[in-house]
Amino acid sequence: MAQDVKDLYSAGEGKWGTDEEVFNRIFALRNSFHLKEMNNLYMQQRGKSLLDVVESEFSGDVKNLLKTILHAHINPADYYANRIYKACKGWGTNDRMLIRALIVMDEVYMEEIKKIYKSKFGMTLVEQITNETSGDYKKMLLMLVNTP
Repeated sequence: MAQDVKDLYSAGEGKWGTDEEVFNRIFALRNSFHLKEMNNLYMQQRGKSLLDVVESEFSGDVKNLLKTILHAHINPADYYANRIYKACKGWGTNDRMLIRALIVMDEVYMEEIKKIYKSKFGMTLVEQITNETSGDYKKMLLMLVNTP
């Protein structure tokens, strides 16, 4: 883990330009625990999160991909709360995004997602789903959200 932090620093902030291959390799081949701990170690050693590093070192689709990987692994409950909100905001509901977020996320995060959702977006997840959906579709989504 310490070697990965050193390699990321050397490939990004520690040099002129960015060695994208190092970031791609590490982010693609490490598990959630490793990425989360690596982020904590990077913050201790360098005073900023890996999300901040990616924000400053990358652009475009690569930046979006790396930030998504990190966010989903470092704070999955916050990541899924944001995905659900994004699926529901604006005109109409992005049903594919909403379904994917509610199905793919691990149910162990559901209670935390509900808390984050209320504090970040000012409404409960149940209220959001109730306002955005109808019929059997709504009933099924509410069962997913309310399953203990």
